[in-house]
Amino acid sequence: MAMTTAEFQLRLRELVGEYTEGQADPAAPEGVCLATVMEDAAMALGDGLTQDLLGRQWTASLAAAEQHVCPDCGARGLHKGERPRTLQTRRGQVEISEPELYCKQCRRSFFPSLGSSGTGG
Repeated sequence: MAMTTAEFQLRLRELVGEYTEGQADPAAPEGVCLATVMEDAAMALGDGLTQDLLGRQWTASLAAAEQHVCPDCGARGLHKGERPRTLQTRRGQVEISEPELYCKQCRRSFFPSLGSSGTGG
């Protein structure tokens, strides 16, 4: 069951509380505003969360697709294996694993998320 936005925000607040519990109060280096140090930490946490969620959702959506067909001829692709891929997002790079499929008819590999033929193989 999917979380509502309010439920997600509540869970996120709980996680932040767990993360900060027992940690020493942040200290700012000489000449740096404490708010900047705290904001940098929050942004790093947000970036990590965004990258993890995006990577998991992307990989899950590819795996959940019932059928992957060749973008050239429409024949059903045969699962050849998994390939690592790096997505460049607004929040940084996200590492995913995506299925590599093979079309017997066209004799080429393709990747469902790209919607075009791969390099062959």
